[in-house]
Amino acid sequence: MKSIFYIGPLRIALVVITITLIWFSFYAEKVTLETEFGLVASAVAPALTFIMLFVVSLDILMSFIGKLDKDAKERLRYWIIIGLDLSMITALIIAWKPFFMRLLES
Repeated sequence: MKSIFYIGPLRIALVVITITLIWFSFYAEKVTLETEFGLVASAVAPALTFIMLFVVSLDILMSFIGKLDKDAKERLRYWIIIGLDLSMITALIIAWKPFFMRLLES
């Protein structure tokens, strides 16, 4: 069993932020902007979602670059990181797609 720090502390922060944004996606349509939670869920979280999509995409790019001159053990680590990043992007898109589709329809 690998340690949770196998992927690195900054990538763990990316995972935590992504999970938090996915959690906010369930409340984005159900709250109003009059409360602080409603403002975060309906305005701040969608904006941060686009930012996180770009940040995670850049992490994928840097992982591809980083694994070029490494040995086989480190390349495996980077492939695991790339798979984790791709799953985070997929989860963000699936979670926020209904919100953005309704937003584009109106």
